[in-house]
Amino acid sequence: MAISIHGASLINGIAPEPVSGAGIRIEGARFTQAHRGGVPRGETAVDGTGLTVLPGLISAHTHLAGAALLAGDEMPAAVVAAWMFEHMRRSLELGFTTVREVGGADGGVVEALRLGLVRGPRMIVCGPLLVQMGGHAEFRPAFVPDPCQHHAGVPGLCVFTHPVSGPAEVRAAARLAFKRGARFLKLCISGGVTSLTDRLEDTQLSVEEMCAAVEEATARETYVTAHAHNNRAIVAGLEAGISCFEHGSGLDEVTAGRLARAGAALVTTLTVAHLYGENSAFLPSEVVERIAGVEQGQRRAIRLAEDAGVLLGCGADLIGPDQRRFGLELALTAEEVGAMRAIQIATINNARILRIDDHLGSIEPGKLADLIAVDGDPLAEPRLLDDPHRVVLVIKDGVVEKDTRGLTGASL
Repeated sequence: MAISIHGASLINGIAPEPVSGAGIRIEGARFTQAHRGGVPRGETAVDGTGLTVLPGLISAHTHLAGAALLAGDEMPAAVVAAWMFEHMRRSLELGFTTVREVGGADGGVVEALRLGLVRGPRMIVCGPLLVQMGGHAEFRPAFVPDPCQHHAGVPGLCVFTHPVSGPAEVRAAARLAFKRGARFLKLCISGGVTSLTDRLEDTQLSVEEMCAAVEEATARETYVTAHAHNNRAIVAGLEAGISCFEHGSGLDEVTAGRLARAGAALVTTLTVAHLYGENSAFLPSEVVERIAGVEQGQRRAIRLAEDAGVLLGCGADLIGPDQRRFGLELALTAEEVGAMRAIQIATINNARILRIDDHLGSIEPGKLADLIAVDGDPLAEPRLLDDPHRVVLVIKDGVVEKDTRGLTGASL
């Protein structure tokens, strides 16, 4: 199937300015044309007048499978699954054609997507977070010997955490995660906002434990990312060879320089802290206290990382049921670096972090045909990317996934 679009404004993910009146052509699963000008004579094309075309958006930090988190132990596995599939649909409808699931879904969900049984973005999964006893995301009750069902998880669907003690347990957990479809690993190496048995200032897992995970990932030609709010955790992670860090709310200029020299990436997550701050009534008082300063700390981290030349990514980090605001991350990031840069961070930068930039992240001939068309100008109005009604066309792998205006004539 060939799809051509003419007359749209094109933001291709890499150029510093949009291209007006662009001609974009898709054959099969790939782009064959993406530049100023029309489409071949005699070919029927979509009229993109008034629309802006962008690469399919990429989120580098999702927990689409994390419906039961903070919800107690009453949520059945079937409801967790139903929420996950709904989150997948919603993120795709907002134009996210690829997500990196950094704790939760495993290879079983990827297989369901491959078989066409559910709709959603392309998912790159790590399986469970590898965490220390009593550390961040180790949510098991202190005096109950067996973990709660939704934290023990359902292999083939989602397992959120795997507590480990010592390098040998890290290796065993890593190997099990890879067996179940993990494409990378994630560790928690500092305290977090939602955990109540640690502090944001704490460091977690030893360098030796981190090294075991890095060795297991390297053996499979992949990488480790780490939840890390404070600088001591980031420095320890760099010593172990970790190549990506999440959050970085305490990042300082010296540590930003270390990240840059190591060629490591930073993925910031403004949305979750922003929404927690706006809707704190349902949270424990200890969590509310931790929220203060986290969003502003990550905003500062964005500026420091950009100034230092760190590869910067982003993701909304939404947890729990009823996730909706995936696109808010771009609007909040745009407040710090401008709308064009925020779009580049959510497309080509995230593709580089996920190690898929050879075939995704920008609209260029030869790359996989992931694109979205939005009603209006996201450079002037970044928050339109958080409105599913303004995202009128979504194409993934050359297949029309959403077309609210019948632009392509595809039968959905």
